[in-house]
Amino acid sequence: MIEAAASDIAAFAVTNIDDIVMLAILYAQAGINGDKAHIAVGRYIGTCVLLAVSILGIYGVSFLSDSAVGLLGFVPIAIGIKSFFEYRREKNEDNEAAELKKITILESAVLTIANGADNLGVYIAVFSRFIAFDILLMLVIFAVLPALLCYAGKRLADRKCVRSCIQKYQSILVSAVLIALGIMILLEYYCL
Repeated sequence: MIEAAASDIAAFAVTNIDDIVMLAILYAQAGINGDKAHIAVGRYIGTCVLLAVSILGIYGVSFLSDSAVGLLGFVPIAIGIKSFFEYRREKNEDNEAAELKKITILESAVLTIANGADNLGVYIAVFSRFIAFDILLMLVIFAVLPALLCYAGKRLADRKCVRSCIQKYQSILVSAVLIALGIMILLEYYCL
């Protein structure tokens, strides 16, 4: 049981540490408290989808081939391009009230899935040696750890220097991070 818990925590930490930057960007550009809740709810939905696919993969029912998982790299690229053009349009319209972006649950969930698609291989490999009780323990651990990750991302975004930098350069920063994330996913599945 302790070995399974340690494996779960290590698998989550290794595969999600890069998400702190994405979460900090989302939290820094979120307008109202409701948007911040949307980020956390979307994160949980995305994590649940990844876990469900991993559990199916454990039992040999993998619906996604590596090439299909790699195609998820286009999701953050599309969101990044859309975000850039929305910001440019708002800037051209001199809409000063639209400085902070509204974050939706779906957007947060899709980003979690796209960024976590490469986690499937790790999760399936680690969790495949588990018995049913260990998988239940994994579900409990993965129910707690996304909250800690969201908290870390929010705390990072709450730092005045980080928030002001993200808000000042959000059009370029958010778009660049999302597009880079998508390119890394595509390169991982199609070039490496």
